[in-house]
Amino acid sequence: MSTRIITDPKGERADALREWVKNRTDWLSDRQARVLDVRNPTKEKVIITLDSLKLKRPYNTLQEQRHWLRVTIPNPQMSTINAYLECSACGRRGDIPAGTSYTCTRCKADTVSTPKITYNFVASDGTGTMECTSFTEDSEKLFRMTAADTFRMKNSNDAATFEQLQEMLKSNHFLLEVGPTMGRSKNGVLEWCLKSIDLESGEAQAENVEHHFADQQAEQGPSASQVLAQATIARQQLEQPTLRRKNPEQAMVTGKQPEQGAIPQKKLKQAQAENVEHHFADQQAEQGPSASQVLAQATIARQQLEQPTLRRKNPEQAMVTGKQPEQGAIPQKKLKQEFIAELHAAQGSIARQSDEEEDDSSGK
Repeated sequence: MSTRIITDPKGERADALREWVKNRTDWLSDRQARVLDVRNPTKEKVIITLDSLKLKRPYNTLQEQRHWLRVTIPNPQMSTINAYLECSACGRRGDIPAGTSYTCTRCKADTVSTPKITYNFVASDGTGTMECTSFTEDSEKLFRMTAADTFRMKNSNDAATFEQLQEMLKSNHFLLEVGPTMGRSKNGVLEWCLKSIDLESGEAQAENVEHHFADQQAEQGPSASQVLAQATIARQQLEQPTLRRKNPEQAMVTGKQPEQGAIPQKKLKQAQAENVEHHFADQQAEQGPSASQVLAQATIARQQLEQPTLRRKNPEQAMVTGKQPEQGAIPQKKLKQEFIAELHAAQGSIARQSDEEEDDSSGK
């Protein structure tokens, strides 16, 4: 019996099929492209979330399809680690010490007792969870230790080693490759299972650790060592001769002439002092003069009275120099004489007014 392919069929069924293909050209092209992508995957790992994985349906999922998840194990338990010994040839389990050579009673081969492990865990990426089971090869990647070391840890109940492993599984992300189970092909039920485990690169893990500690520091605030480092940097900046105008936090510490646009340190300090004076002046204007300010003003007034000359335009300021008084200045001696004369005249006027009032009262 031979198979014959008809390239140009005739009839109503063939015409209906041609019409269906014509109306769904875009859909068929997209479907073909997806099949090619699944069967010829790229080396780049495209990571999706567990939430988006749950949205997939059997009718739009291929059996060969694979997806990568970036997950952690929030609650690892030693009780879910199953460590055992088996024949390296046929896989039959036994109780012969690890590394011992013997003849297997099942396969009759000269073999070695080999430790094997399986690990049941719940992975999470923040959007959902997924139950997985890893076998020896993937478990060695996940634990960063050999099956023999895991076997010794499990059977000796080494809590200290498991605590370190537990902390690592909680904090370090790793990659899960998942694919559909055979239930999708047999009965159309889509379930996902673990296909392989891969670790992130060292740079990605270091970046995750940096972000972890940065988040902790942002919540806790700067530590004492950070405050000390900031104070040291500020002191060094104050000791530098020049500061750039565009970036005041960076200073030039060289013996060369300051570049154009640099602000001398002396000028910068003067500007800072003026800002401080204006700040305290504003506060004093709101609060009123204090006792120390009143005392300072009295001291200035006394010094001004002791000065040899006073300006007519501004009597509060005096020139304390050994030069001749400027034009328009009033000698201090003459000023005192005029003041005494006015005082005597006022006293005489008051005395005459008193005498007149006494005469009026006696006449009455």
